[in-house]
Amino acid sequence: MPNKDYYDTLGVSRDASKEDITKAYRKMAMKYHPDRNPDDKEAAEKFREATEAYDVLSDEQKRDQYDRFGTTGDYGEGMGGFDFDLSDALRRFMQDFGAGGFGGFDLFGNMDGRGGPKRGEDLQYTLEMTLEEAAEGLKREIEVPRKVRCEQCDGTGAAEGSERISCRVCGGSGQVQQVTQMGPFQSVRIAPCNNCNGKGKIVKKPCKTCSGSGTVREKEKFNVNIPAGVDSGSHLRMTGKGNVGDEGARAGNLYIIIRVKEHPIFERHGDDFLCEVNVPVPIMVLGGELEVPTLKGKAKINIDPGTQTHTIMRLKGKGMTHLEGRGKDDRGDLYVKVIVDIPKKLTRDEKELYQELGKKSKSGHTVGKRTLFDRVKDII
Repeated sequence: MPNKDYYDTLGVSRDASKEDITKAYRKMAMKYHPDRNPDDKEAAEKFREATEAYDVLSDEQKRDQYDRFGTTGDYGEGMGGFDFDLSDALRRFMQDFGAGGFGGFDLFGNMDGRGGPKRGEDLQYTLEMTLEEAAEGLKREIEVPRKVRCEQCDGTGAAEGSERISCRVCGGSGQVQQVTQMGPFQSVRIAPCNNCNGKGKIVKKPCKTCSGSGTVREKEKFNVNIPAGVDSGSHLRMTGKGNVGDEGARAGNLYIIIRVKEHPIFERHGDDFLCEVNVPVPIMVLGGELEVPTLKGKAKINIDPGTQTHTIMRLKGKGMTHLEGRGKDDRGDLYVKVIVDIPKKLTRDEKELYQELGKKSKSGHTVGKRTLFDRVKDII
């Protein structure tokens, strides 16, 4: 039996369809993604475990191997040998979901999985913004460390006058076969050659500037335009702005990951906001006009007489800008929860009025020419 039950990890049955597996994984990944749970090691581990399970169960060949032998054949004997860390999990997540689609990105740098020139690595940059900035959109300049082609050797990695020779391990193909024996069965995997890093060529005399890698690391500035309505976990892609690839291979992409800071007043639910407002007792009892906060200043709402505490009132169009909307005026709603504000300290006159009010069996009972409500309202 395997050491890890990937079906249990994702909460699906063993006969679950690929669509069910993808749906279950995406739900878990969005919940435990490190960008939504900064500095939360437990959430990061759950994200890693879910991604590891998805990586196996979403692949037909790996899943079949796992179901039969408790291993995929690629990671040593038994699933305890599966070396899948958080960086692997983040790359795997971005591969299928980072650009809003499915597939089409080889974030491990391989070119179609056949070895040879490697596509440049994708990069991630986390951009923090306030809720106000998310509602209005944002233009910002960011600085990203990335690998660029070495100008000294023009990306070849070879010193001037030196040459590159074919790798003796892979014969210049850039790939090797890895065979794993499992009882009477063999698993054969094609992998990039470690001796030449999948390039197929070896540098006899490395360039001193880049130490033979053909690349150097520099900080580059980019102007990014964040549309109104984004939320934490949204991703923007800048094609070709990741690390440079090998000769003949394209550069990777830069993914801007949005993280919207928590707001001290508003709680976001999709494109709607929720906030709580304390309301004095007289207004809750007698009704009246109340000023409440919005993301763009103040607004007024009417409180009906006898409104109960924790009643939720709706202000249409005072929420978040719709990301796919018709403009900045196309917004969600603001929901205001009114909570009765019970005074903690009372003056002597206030205390007497509340005591007198408590003795009456019917609210608003007349005392002299004025009601108790009128007298309470005058004092508070």
